[in-house]
Amino acid sequence: MLLGFKDRFEPMVLDGSKTHSIREGDRWRVGFRADLYVRPRQKDMRLLFRAPVVRVETVEIWMRSASILGQVVAVDQPVYCGIIGIAIAGETLTDDEANLLAWNDGFRTAGPVRRAPAAIAQAPSPGRKGSPAGLS
Repeated sequence: MLLGFKDRFEPMVLDGSKTHSIREGDRWRVGFRADLYVRPRQKDMRLLFRAPVVRVETVEIWMRSASILGQVVAVDQPVYCGIIGIAIAGETLTDDEANLLAWNDGFRTAGPVRRAPAAIAQAPSPGRKGSPAGLS
């Protein structure tokens, strides 16, 4: 199945630092082959590589208190600390785990949350033991 990325994620996908991808819906299954492309459905789309889907988990992402949305978050601060809540497989992540999830998904600076995805498909790098999400 096609798994497309914007140009800004290409270096992180290729060097392995983007260890998973969060996607809306429930079409992904363990064992599926993900065909990772940059610029999908464009004339210049390019295959980066193929990888098996090794884990699929339900992810919930929500905005916390609206009162903190107006705060300025410096680049050297944690990416999403205190702004959003994330639960994976029903277990709420700590702020540190949420920031690690955002970092591993390619978001290296604070930015807006555009949607609340429903599933996570992890690339073939092993997860960190002891984390509720198996984050690496």
